[in-house]
Amino acid sequence: MIKALIQNGDDRTLLLSLPSARMKLAGSLTYLGINKPASDISCLADDENGISVKLFGDDAVDNKIITAVKADTTLASLNTACDLIDSLPFSARVDLSDEIYQYGISSIQDLFGKIKACIPKDCTETFYCPLTVNLYERNRYGDIIDEPDELDGRYAAQYEDEIKSAIDHENSRDDINMAEYFDGSNGVQSKLKSMQWGVQNVRGELFGCIRVELTEPLTESEKDELIEFISGQNSDGNAKCLSM
Repeated sequence: MIKALIQNGDDRTLLLSLPSARMKLAGSLTYLGINKPASDISCLADDENGISVKLFGDDAVDNKIITAVKADTTLASLNTACDLIDSLPFSARVDLSDEIYQYGISSIQDLFGKIKACIPKDCTETFYCPLTVNLYERNRYGDIIDEPDELDGRYAAQYEDEIKSAIDHENSRDDINMAEYFDGSNGVQSKLKSMQWGVQNVRGELFGCIRVELTEPLTESEKDELIEFISGQNSDGNAKCLSM
């Protein structure tokens, strides 16, 4: 983590860790009596009677980044670069750190380019499962029969629009990302962005469809782990509450 020691004349000094949230950064400058925005403050500012900034790093990678800072590098741009690095998936962050450690960087703009190259493209995995419908009929007295008829996805396909509408209504009532309930390996958790249950018609048969958004592809073992979680959710009754 890079730290910025910011001083405004002889009045106040503040040690700020980067990245810092936009409001916190602005509030810190206000505390120091600095009216300039961070985008107008050089990371190499050194005015005896005004603003001075000194940068410190926790490790060799931080120090290589600091070495690349030029007079035209603003506090805002360095903060943004640190924020982008922090937001990278762990594996991408490690790769970037290794590259900076081995080869260094020539400027903060060079760093931005390397960060961009490390940002993984989001990907989507879609999993399918059989869909069954429990049909509760009435007896001759008008009472609902306790034991339903279990019908398959071909029967369900006749009511595709109604089923999709019911699922959309249920999702709108309970805006919970099922990915939050995954408590498996860190490898999967670090890649899992969202999970959405739905249905899809495949050649006249309706299947359960689970759409999973990821920051990067899963390994085979991670995919097996996620499938086990999905199967468990299905067994526990995800979407069983839908009725029409």
